[in-house]
Amino acid sequence: MVDILPKPTDHVDLINVLILTRERPEKLVRAIKSLENHAADKDNVELWIYVDDDDSVTHALIDSSWDNDIGFRIHWHIGTRLITHGDGFSEIWQISSNAGFYLGFADDYEVTTPNWDYIIRESFRNLPSDRIAVGYLSDPLVPEGSMTVMVATTEWVNQVGHFVVPHFPYWFGDKWLQQIAEMVDRKYYIPVDLYPLDGKKGKTYRLWDLSFWTRFFHLLLAERVGTARRIIEELTDDGSIAREQAIEFMYEKIEGYEEEAKNEPSKNKQLAHQLAFTAEGNDKNKTYLLALHRAQRHLEAMTPYIIEMNAQRILRHKKKLLAQSLSK
Repeated sequence: MVDILPKPTDHVDLINVLILTRERPEKLVRAIKSLENHAADKDNVELWIYVDDDDSVTHALIDSSWDNDIGFRIHWHIGTRLITHGDGFSEIWQISSNAGFYLGFADDYEVTTPNWDYIIRESFRNLPSDRIAVGYLSDPLVPEGSMTVMVATTEWVNQVGHFVVPHFPYWFGDKWLQQIAEMVDRKYYIPVDLYPLDGKKGKTYRLWDLSFWTRFFHLLLAERVGTARRIIEELTDDGSIAREQAIEFMYEKIEGYEEEAKNEPSKNKQLAHQLAFTAEGNDKNKTYLLALHRAQRHLEAMTPYIIEMNAQRILRHKKKLLAQSLSK
């Protein structure tokens, strides 16, 4: 697991675009050119791209020097194939320059809104002085309000402890971030439109055992709640009305997430979804198995916190029922 160290902000208007890519050089070029073609201030945009050391087709792209004519700096980081997306994003975030904003971008999407970088800066212009916030761009493939492409401030990452949570080999990390942001009411919409290249979602690497990872995500709501509570404690004074209200708001969100977990599709439907989007065959590779074993160990370590949260949920429910009976 990649641990991050807090970073300062040297240039508040600089946007670092963080990309993880693997074996999709043609799409990567199109994605980068869309960012360049629609940028307003290229001097304040940098790209930081993580490339696996066994990704020969992307290495050939780098060696071709095709990016010499791109209007902003591209930093290629070649490293071992890490076992989760979160590990990759954390590593590229850590080594990148000390920007004001970090945009996690996909190598199979394009930006379609002119002046996207200006819009990002303006969307965050009136942040609270603590600057702890995360935003999301408009993705037409997901329900409105879903955070698949995010922009985080340095202060947000420093407080949360990761750019993308390191638990998952695919998906889920964006939804993890979304729920934390919603619980602390620091989620901002950024009116920049995206579109999947070729008009459809690409296949997903290391997509196996979707039902396990779905259950793993829901069980670890306790961990997300712990992060949200830590942020609330940072933003409010002990014993204050503001903290009391923030905690109550957080619990309202938690109830919605718990209800959502109850309504997940059946295992058969999840398997069908997995088969529709996986880029993999039947044989699970080494990096995936390492991620799976790490997740199983983490779930075991989190079990006492999960039990405690379930007990708190039952207690809150009983208190609500009592309050309703007394109000009649």
